[in-house]
Amino acid sequence: MKAKAIYNIVMILIAIAVAAQSAYAIGIAPGSQIINFEPSSEQTFNFKILNNEKKDMKVFFSVEGELSQYVALKNILVDFKSSEESKSFSYTVKLPMEIEKPGVHTVRIIATELPPNIESEGNYVGARVGVVSKLEIRVPYPEKYAEAEARVSASEPGQPATFIVKVFNY
Repeated sequence: MKAKAIYNIVMILIAIAVAAQSAYAIGIAPGSQIINFEPSSEQTFNFKILNNEKKDMKVFFSVEGELSQYVALKNILVDFKSSEESKSFSYTVKLPMEIEKPGVHTVRIIATELPPNIESEGNYVGARVGVVSKLEIRVPYPEKYAEAEARVSASEPGQPATFIVKVFNY
């Protein structure tokens, strides 16, 4: 039983080491964007993929989220050369005339580094690195609705304190 526990611990440490080494392989900017819903609007957004390790790699793009059907990527699979530090890409959002559910809807643009030699036959076992740029679409509420955020600065007893209150009218 001890041998199995030691084996499991060693495997977990190896998995953590592999994940830590590739944690900064690629990056994405901006990390998030927020838009307000406008019926039948069309907007194009730019984002950048960073080749932090300056290596040859393939990157696969995908879209997930509640409103992902309204997002069109211009590229799905791209190649990076080791000499390329970053590349710019874009996606287009074509919103419908109406979205029934009010509130914030999140769409995730995911960039995943593919393993080398993905075209070759056979199975692949390993870790892949993926980064996400989040698009938040704020759909207004039909009636009056607001959210508030309050912060209080640290102060000594008997001394004035600063209160900051942000109110978002949705």
